[in-house]
Amino acid sequence: MKVRVPTWPGTRKIASRKLKCRLTIGVTTAAMLAFITVQLIAVAALVYRLVADLFVLPFPDVPWRLVELIEILAVIGTVSGLALSSVLFWLTVARGNRIMDQLSVASGQIQDRIDDQFEIWALSVSEKSVALLIIKGFSNKEISEIRGTSPATIKSQISSIFRKSGLSTRQQIVTFFVEEIVAQLDLPNVDTGPVPPPRRQQDRFELSEVPDE
Repeated sequence: MKVRVPTWPGTRKIASRKLKCRLTIGVTTAAMLAFITVQLIAVAALVYRLVADLFVLPFPDVPWRLVELIEILAVIGTVSGLALSSVLFWLTVARGNRIMDQLSVASGQIQDRIDDQFEIWALSVSEKSVALLIIKGFSNKEISEIRGTSPATIKSQISSIFRKSGLSTRQQIVTFFVEEIVAQLDLPNVDTGPVPPPRRQQDRFELSEVPDE
């Protein structure tokens, strides 16, 4: 008896895109390899001819038209290599700049989202600073050293953060913002079916954890 395994909607579209991408890459790679091979042969023949002329070495008696063709191919290869290197360098620089811009925008959006949530929770300035250090993974002792306050003050501020946010552990605070950030990510342009409604804040966490002392 065969068991039919359900597939995620849009899987066929993704597989088709992957196949087309692989075919395109394969054809492009084969064409580039053939071009490079021809250019290498032409350059090798040209270099051998120059060396033969310089050191009076025997050179095969070939038609002058073939020699000119080899020289033309060698020149074309040199010019093409220079042009291709310039294009690849420009694309690499442009891609690096685009990634840096995207990271800067994403970083600013994340910071804005965190600030907005802190305002919704009505945290004080000190509590915002402590909450941000919690998100960054610092312990109570480290936060106390960074802020120059006593551990008791930090513990009191963290308790206030828990009370205002409705959360109960440091891990829940981090998970809350991770889920909010992931929810803002763009999904692939495929039919994924109906999107389930977001979980309520109190339903996000099922395990109770002990806060960091």
